Amino acid sequence: ALPRPDGEGAAATADDAAPRDALERTLAAIWAEVLGVARVGRTDNFFALGGDSILSIQAVARARQAGISLKARDLFQTRTLADLAQLAARGAAPLLAEQGVVTGVAPLTPIQRWFFAQRWPNPHHWNQAVLLAAPEALDPAALTAAVQALLLQHDMLRARFVRADDGWRQIIAPPEGELPVWQRDLGKVAEGELAATITRECAAAQASLHLERGPVLRVVQFDLGAGRGARLLLAVHHLVVDAVSWGPILDDLQTAYAQARAAQPIQLPLKTTSFKTWAERLVAEAASETTRSEIDYWKTVTRPPVARIPLDRAGTNLEADAQRVSVTLDEEETGQLLEIAAHTRIEALELALAALARTLGAWTGGSAILIDVERHGREELFEDIDVSRTVGWFTTIAPLRVECEPGATPGDTVRRVHRQMSAWPRKGIGYSLLREHLAIGGASAEISVNYYGRMDRNTIDSVPMNAADERGPDRDPAAPRLYLIEIDGGIVADRLHFEWTYSRSLHRDTTIAQVTQTFLAELRAAIHACRHDPVRVLEVDDVAEFGWGEEDLTSIMAELDRYHRSSS
Repeated sequence: ALPRPDGEGAAATADDAAPRDALERTLAAIWAEVLGVARVGRTDNFFALGGDSILSIQAVARARQAGISLKARDLFQTRTLADLAQLAARGAAPLLAEQGVVTGVAPLTPIQRWFFAQRWPNPHHWNQAVLLAAPEALDPAALTAAVQALLLQHDMLRARFVRADDGWRQIIAPPEGELPVWQRDLGKVAEGELAATITRECAAAQASLHLERGPVLRVVQFDLGAGRGARLLLAVHHLVVDAVSWGPILDDLQTAYAQARAAQPIQLPLKTTSFKTWAERLVAEAASETTRSEIDYWKTVTRPPVARIPLDRAGTNLEADAQRVSVTLDEEETGQLLEIAAHTRIEALELALAALARTLGAWTGGSAILIDVERHGREELFEDIDVSRTVGWFTTIAPLRVECEPGATPGDTVRRVHRQMSAWPRKGIGYSLLREHLAIGGASAEISVNYYGRMDRNTIDSVPMNAADERGPDRDPAAPRLYLIEIDGGIVADRLHFEWTYSRSLHRDTTIAQVTQTFLAELRAAIHACRHDPVRVLEVDDVAEFGWGEEDLTSIMAELDRYHRSSS
């Protein structure tokens, strides 16, 4: 029956959708906080409200702090908040999470070994950094206490890397020695010279990190003088941090600073599983039969030939040569993209990859495009492991191969990319394990894509990472770049942005400008195709009557993709 045309029907519907018990109300409050929405009902879907894979990690972390045992995959496998609450009510297996100070030798993870395999001329300067603005001067004593609490809470911020005869070793040091906090008084610097001065100071701080003797974290407090507020720089070596790590780092820094300033004991959330434990478990996983069974799949993905990106000139490809250009979707287009992701399970990343594949196919004239795709890497491989609030570098890199078929429509390409991403065993984490331990070989990609999701929800107070120009260079300018083109994307202020980084010694600005505009047009075409010719994809619920689960569906999708590749 249709609802009543007056307000009574609407009110009844709203009441029915309101959370009904304490568990649902707690989950609703967590979703509202993570997603930045005013109200969440029991029939709402996390992804329909704007959620993505990284935000799901944050939601799970907050739920665990509230005593609710969940995993990120639970948000994907339940349709509504009420369904999720029912699942959470059943409880979960106990987790490994050492609450004391973790120290000692930890194995290098695949991404860390990949870093050292690059043989950088200056491996100490390869950071991630955040420069925050404050309306008034910060309390030095409270900030020092907050940083000390951070070092106790997040073990990897005390890591050291020692060069040995057989390579690099990772050691988590005890929390002792001088705190890595610098105070800088810029109150007498003229307004016109302030930005340049902050940049110089930030550059010096970023270059001060040292893998062997430490620190791997540097905090700089800038007092800008009366009426000019303050700046706070946090520079962390990339070996011990990734994009997801900034959420707990900034949350805990803010919490600890507020408590210290109020002369209260500093109490931070419970720790999740240590990076040391995660690294130890990965060593065993790399040698497992499950991982070894993926060898043939990844060999097929990386088989030659693949298209190569044409160059405008013969030059160098160093960080000093790097130039960046951005392209942006407006709010309406971004909303359409998120709506597709919410209702079809085709991720925003997959739409972007489809647009990129078509762009590269036209640019290179090649039939097979190879793209390295970075993911957050915090996959749920182990039932007793939770790394949702663990600080460390978890990133995985896996190649996506897209065959460019003549006459294929944008919708066809989206379907192909979705099939291949769905066919990735364990979301691609096995490729990193195999590349390091079993030397798969094959073709290498010349372009990489890293999609961060809702970037303004990944840090406190809606401050996007790397937003301040004065933070100085994150990497040594003499370091070689690993790709011809790197693409980083995310949603800030309800707009989807993609930043393309390239070498001006290899490509003309006009060439990249033309290619990025083609990419933007292809992305809009992919969105249009999915809205007007919906891309139907299988979900677990669609095949539940056959008794199939997530692993079965992944295996079937992989087999379909393998058949499609062999027949095309």
